Amino acid sequence: MNTIKTVKKPGILLAVLCLIFCSAGCSSDKAPRALGEEVIIHTVMFSLAASPDSEETRNFLRDGKEILTAIPGVENFEVRRQVSAKNSFQYGFSMHFADMKAFQEYLDHPLHVSFVRERWEKEVSGFMEADYRVYPLD
Repeated sequence: MNTIKTVKKPGILLAVLCLIFCSAGCSSDKAPRALGEEVIIHTVMFSLAASPDSEETRNFLRDGKEILTAIPGVENFEVRRQVSAKNSFQYGFSMHFADMKAFQEYLDHPLHVSFVRERWEKEVSGFMEADYRVYPLD
């Protein structure tokens, strides 16, 4: 016999549903791309020299988002906070690019180069990058 369980904490259900339906970038004003289009997903996990609850950390994360999203071609930018004990990095930036050309233009853009030189190299204590393209299984 099938039974239906009542959700006692609707806030948790709402959060889970939001994650399921919005994980593909619901904050973007652009329609999602079809599978097979060349989307590049650039991610970087990092730790900061400043303590997590410091003004320096808040400034770095806020400024990073403001500066990097001003670069043409950056889509679905997210600032993330690590919650897993399996990963020692504290934060993450994630963004999408329409194709490899847009990604390379981002890497070469003066705002990106300046951010890396003026902020990243001085305030980040360790990092790892991973850049992906959707792997078509069909």
